[in-house]
Amino acid sequence: MTEARSTAEVRRAQAVDAGLRAFGEHGLTTTAITEVAAEIGVSQPYIFRLFGGKRDFFLACMDELEARELQAFTGDETRSEETFEELGARFRGLVGDGTLGSFSIQALAAARTDPEIAARYLRRLATTLSAVRERTGASAEDLTGFLARGALIVQLQALAVDMRAMTATEAIANLLSEDG
Repeated sequence: MTEARSTAEVRRAQAVDAGLRAFGEHGLTTTAITEVAAEIGVSQPYIFRLFGGKRDFFLACMDELEARELQAFTGDETRSEETFEELGARFRGLVGDGTLGSFSIQALAAARTDPEIAARYLRRLATTLSAVRERTGASAEDLTGFLARGALIVQLQALAVDMRAMTATEAIANLLSEDG
């Protein structure tokens, strides 16, 4: 029996999943594409055929991060309104394993010197905030607080604090109790 070959679309999705982890761990400049290729069972040149180059691969990972965030924040399409608590719980689940938060931090670092990455990151923020506003009816001030809590969650997750089981407020209370 011969093993069925994966389509380019399936391999692309596998590569993006592996790329999110690798870029999140090592950043754009130090990630070895050979490791990503080995993880999904293809050659490095095949990854470059799929994406065109390392930076384009990184940009594809950014697009996937945006798609996953939008899915988390739009959730059940049959509901028109949700609370920040409901959206926050889905976000904590999304970043729970640390992969997307770490990738996001690396994307911010790359954005400092790459205008296209910066523009994509800003687009992601605007799109995500618009989706949250649409679901909650929140004001710009409310969205500012929501974004700040999300940034805090990503930072704490990067520091190995398991944010899946607690809110940002509970994490702050825990930090303050450890300090005092």
